[in-house]
Formats: sequence, structure tokens, C-alpha cells
Amino acid sequence: MSNKQRSTTLKDEVNKYLFKRKHFDNTVLIDGDIIVYRCGFAAEKAQYHLWDKNGVFLGTFQYKREMNEFVKSLEEGWTFEKEIKVDNLANTLHSVKITVASIVERCQAGYVRVFLTGSGNFREKVATTQTYKGTRPDAKPKWYYEIKRYLRSGYGAVTAEGIEADDLMGIEARKNTEKNVIASLDKDLDVVPGWHYNWVKDELYWVDEISALRNFWSQMITGDTIDNIAGIKGKGEKYAEKLLGEVDDPEKMKQLVYQEYQKAFGDNADYRFEENKQLLWILQDEQDIPET
Repeated sequence: MSNKQRSTTLKDEVNKYLFKRKHFDNTVLIDGDIIVYRCGFAAEKAQYHLWDKNGVFLGTFQYKREMNEFVKSLEEGWTFEKEIKVDNLANTLHSVKITVASIVERCQAGYVRVFLTGSGNFREKVATTQTYKGTRPDAKPKWYYEIKRYLRSGYGAVTAEGIEADDLMGIEARKNTEKNVIASLDKDLDVVPGWHYNWVKDELYWVDEISALRNFWSQMITGDTIDNIAGIKGKGEKYAEKLLGEVDDPEKMKQLVYQEYQKAFGDNADYRFEENKQLLWILQDEQDIPET
């Protein structure tokens, strides 16, 4: 049974379990970085104004794909202008408030903690094979800083310095896996055992200790394209799933993955193996926070 199947089969059981609990004393740990970007960019709507080759205005399109379909019938020479319409700050912050409230309610939480990523990241020094997160765009939504201030003032959001918000969430979740619920859309956090909630898919699921380790070692095979971490070339999720299968011995998982690194990187296997371990592992103990 795959990790995905495990999560799916547990979904109904988990939901029933949580909804039977009437004391609402869960603590939901929210990935504030995702809220900042999703709510921020959701407030920015693109419009495409189109003119024909003679400068005659033809109309405004909400979606570029609709405009592209329309211009197929035009003679060449048409032009367009992209305009970004930004919703006001009050509406944007209201969207943030509604998002947080829905997460809290769905997770049956009496307490909420929000985590943000600040400056510095020890992984930037660890990554020498490729620049850590080097392919990510620098674009920020217009209300980026205002949303962060709102999360700090309204929800006491904690900012991670030198590490990532994910690390703080992993550390906090480990303190009480029974009561803490990680709310994020980032599957990287599935290396942390405990309750997880994806508010876009409305999926509430449990990750056990062995599944969490298997998720981590699978990432060691596949790498992480979003964070610009190279795994083993040509080895994707299906290969990792086939390799690790139903292995439930942590040391055996490690050995299987290390052997793949030896095959792929030869004399450089040890270095690449250790580098990726540090880049991909989400911290789960305050003692593991690197000294600055």
C-alpha cells in the first residue's frame, strides 16, 4: 500500500475521531508563509486589454487563455496590455481572517499558532551542489508586509530566524503529536509524524512514525524541484515507492537509499547524501537547531 493510499484509508477514521472530540483543545500550527502568498496574490487580478493592428480597442479579457483563443481569428499585428488590479488591504486582510478561522474550525482547535519564515537559513550554506531555492521567483504580493504584520498582531505569529517556519512547526508538532495539527499545503511536512491538514483539499490525515520516515527517504530519492534540491536523476516518486515498498525498518530504508546514491554519484556519494539529508530534513527537536 502506498503512502497516499494509507492517508486516504485513514481519512474517514481520522475525521470521525476528531469530530467526536468536544473539548476543542487541539492546537493548530499554521504555515503562515503560504497564507501570505495565497491571500496576497489572490488579491491581485490580471486584466488583458486588446487592440487590433489598426489600434482599435477590441475588449478586456480576465484570462490570458481566453484572449489567446480570441486572437486566433485576427490578422497579425494585434497588441495587448496587461494590467494588475489589486484589491484593497481591508478586503485582503479579511480573506486572511476567514482562511485562518476556517482552518481553526476544521481542525477542532481551541488554540492557534502561526509561523512565518524570517531572515537567514542554515540550508543556504549547506547547499553547494545547487543554490537552495535558487529557482524560486522573487515576486511578492503587494500586501506582503501588511499581511505579515496582521498575522503577528492578530495571531501572535512567530518568525523563524536562521531556520524555516517548517522547522518551527516540526519542532512544535513533536511536543504533542496527539493534540497538535500541522496545517499546510506543503507535502515536505509529511516527514513529521502526527496530524496534518490541507485546507485547500480539505484533507485531514495522520502520518505515523514509519510513514514519516518513508516520506523523508522518498524525498532523498526524488529531491525537491521547488526548493532546487537535486535528487537522483531519472528516479521519481514511483521508483522511490517501489524501492521502499513496505519496508518498515528505518535502518533498512537508509541503506537502500544510500546504495542508490552510490550507484548514481560514485566517489561523491557520501557528500551528496549528507548534503541532501540536511537540506530535506525538517527539524523536529530544538536541540537540532544549528548554531549561528
